Amino acid sequence: MRYLTDYYFNEPGNKPFPGVVCIGVTDVSSPMVAAQRGWLKGISPEEARHALVFAIARDLRKGLPIDAWKTLVLSTTMEFRTMATEDDFFWEATKLRESVGAQYDSMYYSPAHYRAYERGVCKGSLRSL
Repeated sequence: MRYLTDYYFNEPGNKPFPGVVCIGVTDVSSPMVAAQRGWLKGISPEEARHALVFAIARDLRKGLPIDAWKTLVLSTTMEFRTMATEDDFFWEATKLRESVGAQYDSMYYSPAHYRAYERGVCKGSLRSL
């Protein structure tokens, strides 16, 4: 995480946000309805978003102005994708993670045997809800 923070967010406005933030929605959830905004699920890998939050926190601790960070956050591209089932959320997130993992050595992506384990854990936690 420190590598991503230092590389992409060493100072505000130095580089654009790396990639697109993908948000999954269902037929019954919409980002346009205020009461349903908490129903949205991030499906793109979260490392870049976390690195940005760490960079902002770092500058807040130093007492630096954060206007440039605000501009970066508000100009980050977001894409909404409609998902029909929880399986669709999982597989889309897995596909996005693997495409990022193939591009950057700093991002983690799962080998096939661990992906099967992750899916089993996810299905088990969904059944317990």
